[in-house]
Amino acid sequence: MAIAQVFVGGSSLRETEIIFALVDEVEITHGFQYRPRVLVTDSAGNIIGADIKYTNSTTILVTFSQSISGFIYLR
Repeated sequence: MAIAQVFVGGSSLRETEIIFALVDEVEITHGFQYRPRVLVTDSAGNIIGADIKYTNSTTILVTFSQSISGFIYLR
């Protein structure tokens, strides 16, 4: 199991792009004052399914069924 941990700061950001490579789980800690929308794409830009859990007010856990590379967008 490969896990990426990412910190995204600043509540003034409107959109954040997170790049990940060959992982099956990404844990994101953010500084937004709200629960951001999450969009996940593969490295070709196709929207992909993932299990998205807001574990608390500042942490999101994104889990995939297999290791994959791509992008996560927070809005």
